[in-house]
Amino acid sequence: MKKTVFVLLIITLSVLSFSTCVAESLEETRDQAKQGNTVAQFNLGAMYHTGQGVALDYAKAVNWYRKSAEQGHSAAQYNLGFMYGTGQGVMLDGEIAYMWFALSAQQGDEKVRMALDIIEKSLPHEQIDNAQKRAAEWKAKKKNSVQN
Repeated sequence: MKKTVFVLLIITLSVLSFSTCVAESLEETRDQAKQGNTVAQFNLGAMYHTGQGVALDYAKAVNWYRKSAEQGHSAAQYNLGFMYGTGQGVMLDGEIAYMWFALSAQQGDEKVRMALDIIEKSLPHEQIDNAQKRAAEWKAKKKNSVQN
């Protein structure tokens, strides 16, 4: 029951983020994404997520969102959390979804913060604690890699 409520909350709160500037061709976007451009990675993830210009493929969307999210792209972090929260392209996992939402919210997006407040009511406290620890560890690891 809690999983169903969680998924419904995620779907209800979904404000699937897209970059408004997708002027490049698919090939240019893919090339830039492979070179590590976070915006291109995010855009490619969004294209696979919606089937815009490519065949719908949630697993590929997760892959590209993850690459961008791991570099700190807030909208990619949100969308990756959405994928985990709905089980699109990955196993449904509220804890990992919460972690990615938390990382996105820490960058100041108020809509994500509101979503987290609602999700916190549907997840057990232990999962929230674990997700918060994971988010803190991720941030510390990222900070250390930037300093080195």
